[in-house]
Amino acid sequence: AIASGTGSVPESVHGFNGTPRGQPIYRLVGLPVCSQQTSLALEFNGAGDYLAINDDPAFYLTNSLTLEAFICYFGRLPSQGMQSQIVFRGDDRGSLDPYCLQVDPAGTLRFHMADAQDTYAEVWSPSGIPTNRFIHVAGTYDAPSGRQTLYIDGSPVAVQSTSVHPFGALD
Repeated sequence: AIASGTGSVPESVHGFNGTPRGQPIYRLVGLPVCSQQTSLALEFNGAGDYLAINDDPAFYLTNSLTLEAFICYFGRLPSQGMQSQIVFRGDDRGSLDPYCLQVDPAGTLRFHMADAQDTYAEVWSPSGIPTNRFIHVAGTYDAPSGRQTLYIDGSPVAVQSTSVHPFGALD
């Protein structure tokens, strides 16, 4: 079934319901962590499908943060010159986005953070992500230590120290 309608994708913990853009499709999938259970997931076609959630001060993650998701690329990585956003917070300005977790056309995973002056810090996976199976991806930032880490399936694949803190309010 095609996901459609304002607020039609409910978020069960805090009530930040999402609105599908394009035509993402609901799929019943086996959970990556337990092959005996299934879950409803959204499939995006890589050509403009996404889930929009209105901005809220709860997303002003200006100190420590974690972005994470279970993803699966079924042999279709982003087109040349495009990037596939997994988790993204930003507005209509070019660049100047507080944080994102994304995949580039080579299949490389990137965790990006920027401050209000557009000084950025990012870590990249050393190689492309696995395709045709679910993987767990995460980007973490620990403000007290300045440690920015990128994980694939629970293993750190890139780590750096940074003084960049993501900014809060968007335009």
